[in-house]
Parts: sequence; structure tokens; C-alpha cells
Amino acid sequence: MPVSVIDAATHESMLRLARNGVISMPVEGMREIQPAPGQEQERAAAYAARARTLIDRALHKLKAASLLEGGGFAEEAQAPALEAARLAVGALAAARGDTRPGHGDRPC
Repeated sequence: MPVSVIDAATHESMLRLARNGVISMPVEGMREIQPAPGQEQERAAAYAARARTLIDRALHKLKAASLLEGGGFAEEAQAPALEAARLAVGALAAARGDTRPGHGDRPC
């Protein structure tokens, strides 16, 4: 597999030339190895937002489980308690950038 490494300024110049039709740049198989400055902070913010959403959902399920258990419905409280735990694990995965399907999005 051929590998070409270019700096951000060269990449931007090549994109500008491609937009003007001077060159063509196949994008198939291209991937970014090192994010551009600023992208890392954007990704971290997106990961944190996703984690916060999952934490909020986990807290909601935990509250439901607590209310059920407190009302004498211990057996019925198990499903939302397990869901709260699954969502909490998904929040941990999201916070570190794990975006694979099933990590906090779907029931086990």
C-alpha cells in the first residue's frame, strides 16, 4: 500500500487546485493520521457531549429503578437498573472516543 505524507499547507494547496480543476485528487483510501490543529479539541468536545447525553439517560433510568424499588417493585426495577449500568458504561466509552455501534446506543 503506497503511503504519502504531506503537511497541512500542502494539502490545502492541493485541495484548492483540485477545486479549480487543475488536478484531480482521488480520495478513496485516504485517511488522516494526525488531526489538524483544533480538530482534536472539537472531537473531545463531541465525545464529552455524547458522554453527557448517555449519563443523563443513565441517571433517568436509575431514578426510575429507584422509584420502582422504593415502591415495592424490586423485580420490575431490575430492567431499568441494568439499562442505567449499560448506559453508564457507554458514557465511559464515549468519553474516551469509542464510537463503535452498540457502545451506549442499544440495549444489550
